[in-house]
Amino acid sequence: MAVSPRERLVAEPDSLSDEQIEAVLRYVEILKSDDLAPGYDPQRDPVVGFVSGPTDFGERAEELLSAG
Repeated sequence: MAVSPRERLVAEPDSLSDEQIEAVLRYVEILKSDDLAPGYDPQRDPVVGFVSGPTDFGERAEELLSAG
């Protein structure tokens, strides 16, 4: 029978150093948190809106490529 991810996670710390355990704990806290990073401003985030625009590029590929 396959070992569940939870069982694997419980067994792994035995092979990690204290420093690695601290890094894992920080990551777990990040995963549990819904908070944004302190000082985060979506108005100044260059990624917000980066992938906006029409979604039919596949259908319009020939038109778009020949327009140039």
